[in-house]
Amino acid sequence: FSEWSAPSYFDTALNLIQSQSRIAAENVMIAPGRMDAPAGHTFDFANSNLNGSVVSSFNPLNKTTNIAPPGVCMYWFDTRVFSRYSGLNVDTDGDLAVNVLYTDVNHPPTFKLHAVLQGWDETNVTWNNFVGPDWGTWAVKFGPELDANLMDATDTVYHWTVPKSLIQSWVNDTNLNLGVALIPLGQGNTTFNTQRAAIPPKLTFDLSSTNAVPPAQPANASPADGATGLQLTPVLESTAYSGGVPQGAAQWQIAGDPGFSAPVWDVTSTSAFTQITVSSNVLQFSSRYYWRVRHVGVDGGKSAYSLPTKFDTEVKEGTFNKLALQSAMILRSQPTSNYNGSVDTMFWPMPASNGICGIMMAWFDLSMFNGLTTESNATFTVRNGFVDPNFGPITFNCYELLKPWAENSATWASYVGDGDYTEVLGADLGAQTLPLENLSSTTWVISQALIQKWLDSPETNFGVAIKPLTSNGNAYIYTRRFAGTSPSLMVSVVPEPAVVALAALCAAAMFRKRN
Repeated sequence: FSEWSAPSYFDTALNLIQSQSRIAAENVMIAPGRMDAPAGHTFDFANSNLNGSVVSSFNPLNKTTNIAPPGVCMYWFDTRVFSRYSGLNVDTDGDLAVNVLYTDVNHPPTFKLHAVLQGWDETNVTWNNFVGPDWGTWAVKFGPELDANLMDATDTVYHWTVPKSLIQSWVNDTNLNLGVALIPLGQGNTTFNTQRAAIPPKLTFDLSSTNAVPPAQPANASPADGATGLQLTPVLESTAYSGGVPQGAAQWQIAGDPGFSAPVWDVTSTSAFTQITVSSNVLQFSSRYYWRVRHVGVDGGKSAYSLPTKFDTEVKEGTFNKLALQSAMILRSQPTSNYNGSVDTMFWPMPASNGICGIMMAWFDLSMFNGLTTESNATFTVRNGFVDPNFGPITFNCYELLKPWAENSATWASYVGDGDYTEVLGADLGAQTLPLENLSSTTWVISQALIQKWLDSPETNFGVAIKPLTSNGNAYIYTRRFAGTSPSLMVSVVPEPAVVALAALCAAAMFRKRN
């Protein structure tokens, strides 16, 4: 056989209709040292290269020096194809998604996102040849903080926001694309996937022609807002497309919450412009969903999303696990601070003030069951991360809440005020001691009578709260941010009030008797 010809490259046609999704082309970890190195060799790693074309994961571990972070994970996404076109506009901030295989949930580290300011090659870059001999100058190699995430759950894809202005600079001049970096604040014991893994790092953003005029915002036409009894493959329909160029696509989204924090269905179709059938195995019975759509022109111009509307699938008799639609924590020690589950992954109800720890609240939307009958007690479950065993058992009491609240604005000052905090708490629903194991669950029984009251009088449903029994609340409790660790309420219902069902059964029995 002859030698291979010298490689050449080609670019496929530019598609502005779909979101641009780029898997990391280069990915590397550099570090001044390794805490797991043999004795006397802690700082040998400063001359080592560990890159994503060779390994499928890496972990910066914890600090080996006080003048530098444990390590730096750098990512480069190939945007060179866009430099071949003039007049491209980045429409949205980018989403950097990186999968975490493991993290130290006892001491969850925070990783901050920065732009890289110096060129590098994943095959030969090391800490020493990138930072140089003066390790204390490492920070000048990176731009200011762009975003940050607390790494507190394993087997989770985390997302950082990459400003569209940064991506625009890469599109305009490929020489400015030096990538981004994740740098731990303090310790860094987290294992990240590289581009060799099954779930590689990915950057997603939208592009359009600079002169593209966004189409008009569509509206949800069908099903009607608040529709009930839908089957699992409903047809969604929007108003007609209106734009200066022909329509190229429509993007349809369905979520379990009106903020679309975690869509259960996200489809961009180049044929289903104003009507689409939801795929099977997406929706569940006895559930409420929100949906929206945006129209896309052939030049990549994208409309604003339609205002979300909601629908309920058919209610069937059974037991259903409802995730918290709102969660928040209020602290007496920080009376004007707002902690909410749309932003925070965990709540830490410390420090105590006059022996009173934070109150953690959860609200569940049961409105689709209004007027129905619950047939048993419900169970309220929360998941904990780290629990400190050094100060004895940590016991939480559960209460019904007596006042309305909103997770994005609730504070001790606004909810409790200068009064007695017990005035916002109803009956004590019981005490439970948290298990000492990480990633464990704790469950409280919520009486059938309370659930029935909420179904009969939904205006009284303000949710439930848990609060440490003593001034020892040194535990991390998961919020609603991720579905897998969200507070949940297991509730059972029958499709019609029991008295109606009983009357129907009696009528049927009488009919059979007469015949």
